[in-house]
Amino acid sequence: MKRPYVFAPATLLMLTGCYPAAEGERPLVSAPAVPTPVASTRFERTTADAVEFQQLFPGVSAAFLYGGIGQGVPTFQLATIDAGVIFPAHSHSSGYHAVIVAGRFQHWEEGDAERGPIMTAGSHFYQPGGNLHYDSCVGPETCTVSVSFPERADVSFPQ
Repeated sequence: MKRPYVFAPATLLMLTGCYPAAEGERPLVSAPAVPTPVASTRFERTTADAVEFQQLFPGVSAAFLYGGIGQGVPTFQLATIDAGVIFPAHSHSSGYHAVIVAGRFQHWEEGDAERGPIMTAGSHFYQPGGNLHYDSCVGPETCTVSVSFPERADVSFPQ
């Protein structure tokens, strides 16, 4: 059986290039900005094989349709999480909506007695900003999650 990835917050900070937070500031994962879309009169589409993902953490990648992590702008991303990856406690400064596209995914908040239900394609949740929470791709297949940050996308890990 493949061992799940479990990352300590300090390891994630090191792996992602997060900087130590200054007094009163939260550490951010930095990702390249993608322009926020503007109304277009041109029809556009991208096939799945042409979507460009970038690794955020070992076992976690994202394709930004617009915005970006740490850019301070609305962001929409498609994330893939390898089976067995367990994300440690983390929070975001603003809330987000997520829809499970593929895989068997769990999402729970700090203090929950259980890890929550296993969510499959079509399941969705809203995560308020400021709350510590965890994510896990139960497997056996990779999870794909569509995530919309209406205000801004960032992530911080407790010290």
